[in-house]
Amino acid sequence: MRPARHAARRAGRPGARGGRPEDRGHRRQRVIQESAIGKEALARVQKLQQNKQEELAKRQKDLRDLEVKIQEQGKSLAEEAMEKLQKDYQAKP
Repeated sequence: MRPARHAARRAGRPGARGGRPEDRGHRRQRVIQESAIGKEALARVQKLQQNKQEELAKRQKDLRDLEVKIQEQGKSLAEEAMEKLQKDYQAKP
């Protein structure tokens, strides 16, 4: 390897073999979007993200439902039943 070429690569100048770090990011993104393996990996990540969002939405709905139940029935429930509902609400992740 020639010293000038080596120095250019270390400096991160365009035209050097490695290029600038931001250029490598764009190339990496392009490879992911255009290669078969990249497309498969991206699809798996998107599916996982969708599943997690659905799971989060369900948990939020469950918590809201419990909260409403506590507010609506709080005055008419026995103390023991109210404590159980509050514990259930606090135990939800």
